[in-house]
Amino acid sequence: MPARTRRLSAAMKRLKARPEAGRWLRVLPGERTRELLTPSAHEGAGGRFNPPGSFPVLHFTEDRGACREAIQALLSIPDPSQPFCVCALDVKLKRVLDLCDPQAATILGLQPSDIGRAEDYTLTQAVGIAAYNRGLQGIIYPQGLRGCRNLVVFAEHITSDDIRLVSFDAVGA
Repeated sequence: MPARTRRLSAAMKRLKARPEAGRWLRVLPGERTRELLTPSAHEGAGGRFNPPGSFPVLHFTEDRGACREAIQALLSIPDPSQPFCVCALDVKLKRVLDLCDPQAATILGLQPSDIGRAEDYTLTQAVGIAAYNRGLQGIIYPQGLRGCRNLVVFAEHITSDDIRLVSFDAVGA
């Protein structure tokens, strides 16, 4: 285990995981609607919180007015060849790391800019490994889009009782 991951794992032991119950959005390109509750294809390539070839994740965006408006603005660009689906899901998780909590970020030695760096995911992937290894179900993290929060869920740590589809809206096509 790399030193950074060991350090984060040790720091994470000082944090108390919290439950998360609420409505979250999942946005997918139209051709991927069958993947609604399928873990991200980024598993092989890796993503913000899961290194290449590691564990599968699901990505969600907070269901708030500002977040829906931002999604609608992104999807309102007229391109009929690129339909999307916007799904609302009720999420009930018992053990989540909340990186929007300043105390949690401080204990882990993270700055908001560390989480949002698109060019280098090594730090957030180390956080993901530590959280996954601790048995957490997901991570809530800040997203710059109108102050919304995102949720990444470790697919192997949830059951079908933890996520329930509420609505499915196709946009375009």
